[in-house]
Amino acid sequence: MYSLSTHRSFWIYGLRNESLVRPIACASYEDLTTHDLQSLRRIALHTLRLQKNWASETPQILCPIRKVALGLATVHGFYQIPATELYIFYLSHQNSVELWQSGWGTRVGTPIAVPTTVVHISAHETISGQFLVAFLGTNIRREGVR
Repeated sequence: MYSLSTHRSFWIYGLRNESLVRPIACASYEDLTTHDLQSLRRIALHTLRLQKNWASETPQILCPIRKVALGLATVHGFYQIPATELYIFYLSHQNSVELWQSGWGTRVGTPIAVPTTVVHISAHETISGQFLVAFLGTNIRREGVR
């Protein structure tokens, strides 16, 4: 077993298989073959620690929580693009969605007008590192929202 653990391919194979079942501790679009042996071991160990914490009846916060003031009015929905600091916010009072980079605390690009009430936002990685974002909407307005 020790001999196997000294080969990068052992770790790459294991991490790829694990990523098919549940998230691993690196970006989904990252190419594991670019990591050295030490980095692959670190990803595997961090993945195991996170899974143990998530499975616990009392999960612990493992690092400080960072707060970023975005200066937005009421947000009625948001979605984080996986493995990034990019968030999509739905602003019902403006009938728009906006893309924000939380690390910078700034909006990326211009708001996109939506003609309906957004009830769900999701993203799918169609090409490695690129996400297709979908909005599910309804013409029924929420109570108290214009």
